[in-house]
Amino acid sequence: MVKLNVTLSLILVLTLAGPVAGSDGPNGLLVIMTDYGNSDYYAGALEGSIYSVSTDIKVSTITNDVWPFDIPDGAFMLLEASKVYPPGTTFVAVVDPGVGTERMPIALKTKDGKYFVGPDNGLLDLVADKMGAEEVRRITNKDLMRKAPASTTFHGRDIFGPVAAHIATGTPLKDVGPLTELEKCVSIPEAAIGEDGSISGHTLYVDHYGNLTTNIKPELLEKAGLKDGDVLTITMRAGPALTDNVGLKEGEILTITEVKKKITARFSKAYGDVTQGAFVCLINSSGFLEIAVNTGSLVHQLELTHKPDIVIQAPKIKEIEKGM
Repeated sequence: MVKLNVTLSLILVLTLAGPVAGSDGPNGLLVIMTDYGNSDYYAGALEGSIYSVSTDIKVSTITNDVWPFDIPDGAFMLLEASKVYPPGTTFVAVVDPGVGTERMPIALKTKDGKYFVGPDNGLLDLVADKMGAEEVRRITNKDLMRKAPASTTFHGRDIFGPVAAHIATGTPLKDVGPLTELEKCVSIPEAAIGEDGSISGHTLYVDHYGNLTTNIKPELLEKAGLKDGDVLTITMRAGPALTDNVGLKEGEILTITEVKKKITARFSKAYGDVTQGAFVCLINSSGFLEIAVNTGSLVHQLELTHKPDIVIQAPKIKEIEKGM
């Protein structure tokens, strides 16, 4: 009888404790990523909506500093961070310039057993592409949302946070709403090698240090014949700018030029392979070519205001320049 009572007590404790890490379903960990920043109440209100469902949920945060309204930026950050979380983790991601419009609120489960809740505006696309979307549901079940009427400007608090909390505590994904498909708004574009041997790519992400993560992969660099120690000539096309338009009158023609920045950078394995303040290229922890300044900010040094397109010319066959 004593052994039976102990067994029943253990079952009761496990039931009250919620999902168990390592089980097939949610593990009780809920991770937030938004562009809300940390100076307003928005991030706190989102957390409050989660805890209003259950105070037993363990809440963590990737960041609330995704560049405002930058969906591709958020999609890349979400993919890279979520890779290292365990199966069963639930993510609520909100970068939502179309809040209140017809874009769908969705929840999806990836093939590696992770759950994602957010707007269907491209923010979850890279996760679905790289991890595989096992199931995608349109969020329609109002019983899982905040009890107060949903605002047209704060779906993070009123819809995404509470729904993610219910999923994290074990609510089956089928209860969220009907099956649907992603709109597929965001993808990682492919870099390419031109006939002249140059590589054309694009900036995926700019980090806190002012480093640029490009979409150029090591295989492409190898195919182009680039190797460690090569000095690369890199042109960054940062978009159009208006010039020589002082005193322009109505009806006159605007002069528009493309902003270009050109640098030379050594292709290395570590930032410290070049002197402080020198340009450097390397394969970063995401597996893409990164362009940086050792202990400095490439963005500030070049006064970049946009994510630039990248063109890498064939390596220079000459002595490494001073400071490289």
